[in-house]
Amino acid sequence: MPDTILIADDEFEIRTIWEDRLKTAGYAVKSAKNKADVLEKFFGLNTKTETASKQGTYALVLLDIRMPSSATSR
Repeated sequence: MPDTILIADDEFEIRTIWEDRLKTAGYAVKSAKNKADVLEKFFGLNTKTETASKQGTYALVLLDIRMPSSATSR
């Protein structure tokens, strides 16, 4: 099973470029488009219901350090 990489970026184009390149290189890729998505995929935390589930395990996380809290805020 290939290593999984999490891409966290609010820009669709950036996420898509990284996803395509990493999948071509043989990695499994998951992506997050905002902070809530990152919390859910990395920590298993659902910010809407404030419940926890199984957290993700990633070989690498590519993180945009200036990401809005939600898909609509800037």
